[in-house]
Amino acid sequence: MVQFLRPLALFLIIACAVSLFGCTPKEPAELPKLEAGFGRADLTPDFSVGLGGYSNPESRRSEGVADKIYATCIAFREDDKTILLYTVDNCGMSQDQITSTRVFISTATGISTKDIYIGATHTHSAPSLNSGDEAGKKYLALFYSAMVDAGKLAIEDLSPVTVSTNTTRVENMTFVRHYRLEDGSYAGSNFGDFEASPIADHAAEADDRMVLIKFDRVDRKKKDILLMNWQGHPDQANELGFLRISASYIGPLRSKMEARTNMHFAFFTGADGNQNIDSKIRSESHNKRWRAYGRTMASHALKALRNMTPVQGDGIRTVQVQFAAETDHSWDKMLPQATEVYNLWKAEGIQACDELCKRYDFTSVYQARAIISRSKMSKTANLELNAFTVGGVGFVVGTYEMCSDAGIYIRANSPFETTFFCTGNSGYIPSAAAYDYRSYESDTGMYAKGTAEKLAEKYVEMLNNIR
Repeated sequence: MVQFLRPLALFLIIACAVSLFGCTPKEPAELPKLEAGFGRADLTPDFSVGLGGYSNPESRRSEGVADKIYATCIAFREDDKTILLYTVDNCGMSQDQITSTRVFISTATGISTKDIYIGATHTHSAPSLNSGDEAGKKYLALFYSAMVDAGKLAIEDLSPVTVSTNTTRVENMTFVRHYRLEDGSYAGSNFGDFEASPIADHAAEADDRMVLIKFDRVDRKKKDILLMNWQGHPDQANELGFLRISASYIGPLRSKMEARTNMHFAFFTGADGNQNIDSKIRSESHNKRWRAYGRTMASHALKALRNMTPVQGDGIRTVQVQFAAETDHSWDKMLPQATEVYNLWKAEGIQACDELCKRYDFTSVYQARAIISRSKMSKTANLELNAFTVGGVGFVVGTYEMCSDAGIYIRANSPFETTFFCTGNSGYIPSAAAYDYRSYESDTGMYAKGTAEKLAEKYVEMLNNIR
């Protein structure tokens, strides 16, 4: 009997103490309405395929894998609205490719094509989606399948989350690759010659902000989700071999972040269209340090995670606009040799591109490609602009390569404290100033001077409409 009474007495004492000190257990707090889910699928082929990033996927064939590449999807749901946001390890997709990929995803998941957003990390060491040979067709099937799988996994993973953000500056890591020289002329790492005169300054402001968004799971059995947005322009990773598949600096960045945080991690390229990491270095030596850049960025991100700020916001609101952009059919800015390259290209076929690149610089070959593309374009082209808000954060999705000037303008005028970019797709749209001093992007781009400024203003208007 005594053995029975002792536990009972102890229970009564604890119950009285809880009552006296106001420690009565409370009902669980109401779960957040916002849910987020993470999905990732492997995009790495186990066969040789043409690599994107340059004009010659037909002859630039992969020879092994430096690190795996992925399709990553973040699903968001609140009430009856679900959207999918993708970041893909490739050099960028055209609008037609995005449209067709959305159809595959929508058919498999039931999510409306208008609620599927796709950006690219812009690595120059991933398979091309434009190669029409048998290997290219095989890879395209793999690509579609992986995109569907990543979306399904993200939807299955949906669970309630809270949101926090941090925007921090990362100095001496990213630079506009255009320069004003001491003699008053302009040049850049991919056009002209700036060795004849010392560099006075960069031609435009670089956006060195790194943005982090963290989605904390209420269910602690699930991993938190971390999104990073940075404006550094990925490229090939030469230290691993020009013909090896690689995610560029994003590979080691992703590996280190996931190992150190035990979170799901996704990298989104920002306004990167006219920026390179450490492009003050004239030689190709900076391309041999991409892995180190990735690990350095991870170190900055790990420090920034210590100072995340909670964000409040209800509902998922989206807006999509078809923007009629005036195209550029001018030839007056073409380098003299571009016409020669173009004529050789026409005569010898695209398979001759490798040989052309050896005989001429890449800019000339790119300009020859621009001549071909411009000749096929109408006077205007529709660009799809997307913006949405989730968890109190504004998102901008571009189907082209947004340049730093436009990104800085959008963030400065956005109604959201945190504005997150998802771009990296194909097609430069540089600032009006870049046309005046002849940038690589303006010389090879498809759109008329002033288009970037109009697009930036339209994005700000769209963000205000969903605030």
